[in-house]
Amino acid sequence: MFDVKKQFSIPKKQLSDWYGQSVHDRNHLNNQMIDEKLIDWEEMLDNTPVRKIKPFHLKTNVVFFHVPKTAGTTLDFIISKNLPVWGIFKQHGADFDRNVAAFYKSGDAPKTVMGHNELTDYFYQLLTRERLIHITTIREPISRVISYYDFLRAQKTHPGHDLAQQLSLGDFVKSPKSDEVRNAQTGRILGLLKHSEYKRDTRTQEQLIEAAMHQLSNRFTLFGTTKQFDAFLLMLAKMMNWQDVYYQRQNVTNKKFKTDINSLSTEVIDIIKEHNQVDIAVYEQAEKLFSNRAEKMGITDEVVSQFRARNMQYQELVQLNQKY
Repeated sequence: MFDVKKQFSIPKKQLSDWYGQSVHDRNHLNNQMIDEKLIDWEEMLDNTPVRKIKPFHLKTNVVFFHVPKTAGTTLDFIISKNLPVWGIFKQHGADFDRNVAAFYKSGDAPKTVMGHNELTDYFYQLLTRERLIHITTIREPISRVISYYDFLRAQKTHPGHDLAQQLSLGDFVKSPKSDEVRNAQTGRILGLLKHSEYKRDTRTQEQLIEAAMHQLSNRFTLFGTTKQFDAFLLMLAKMMNWQDVYYQRQNVTNKKFKTDINSLSTEVIDIIKEHNQVDIAVYEQAEKLFSNRAEKMGITDEVVSQFRARNMQYQELVQLNQKY
């Protein structure tokens, strides 16, 4: 007989022990787990197209580490088309903390995890498969900050909506309550965003840049950028042997709330830059690393252009279908 109580139970001491540790210790433990299980980019390349890790899909967990406003909802859609839906668990970090037992809603730990998570999150300790495929996307920081601000103004149910409505973009970025627009990509990747932990971190900007690049390079199997999103999808398709990476953009902010970057004053742009110097430096280095990897895989501008032409046809078919 199906035992609901057993399915949704998890020892309270197990949780209290985890959350009773410092952020530094939790990050360290999760990094240890990632180091032990990760299929890094070079090993993944060595497993493409012929798998040396067998059976590949039975041995691997897939974690999509979703940084807000980096085309992540679109990538959620693509992942869901290519991996078994029954094995996917999607929940953001704060919700996960409130209900960790939901992780086992199917009776076992899921194969695939997606959500706005952080390095400190407990779910890394609950992954049961031998190996880990760790994926993320990042975005040019100035456009990401603007997009996040616009998103909040459009989302009345979001906890940050009222603050974004009350403040101009420049004042919003300067607000001590606006963690998500202050080097937040680096903060999330390094596990420093939750509870404003980055404010207590004593590392220099140069040390944070180095740490973030080490994390992206060595603790993620694959990462992409929104600027080169299509090239990233082709990389995923090749390495994961996915057959369908065509898409329409998801979770696009209502045009009514969109800020035209060209309409912003130099003063506002400078405020965003001032509070995102680490993210800007990390993004510049990450773009170069991604381009080198794409070139190594033969993902040229011509190959990307051909994909975009096919994806345009896909979008036209979807739009036509929606009319009927």
